[in-house]
Amino acid sequence: MKRHLYSLLTTPLLFFALGAFAQAPDTGAPPAGGPPPDGQMPTGAEFIARLDTNKDGVADKTEAAADPRFAGDFDKIDTDHDGHVTPQEMTTFFAAMGAPKPQGG
Repeated sequence: MKRHLYSLLTTPLLFFALGAFAQAPDTGAPPAGGPPPDGQMPTGAEFIARLDTNKDGVADKTEAAADPRFAGDFDKIDTDHDGHVTPQEMTTFFAAMGAPKPQGG
């Protein structure tokens, strides 16, 4: 009986503790390639800039892997099939998908 009572008391505490550690800290920053915090749609240049880790002005497949949705459409977005997505190709893709135009751009 004592053992059963101990299990009843410790099990919820264990799950609570594990749940607290499983939570990722909220840094306030959007995920790579994700929408900005204010909910506005990024321009093609802004979207590429967030993924462009080597700062060459374009996103390659390695950089695209940071955003699974983008990586899945990479070949469709890369219209000239040079292995890089330019800000203009991204803007064209957003327009084709019917994304609202960003404010001020």
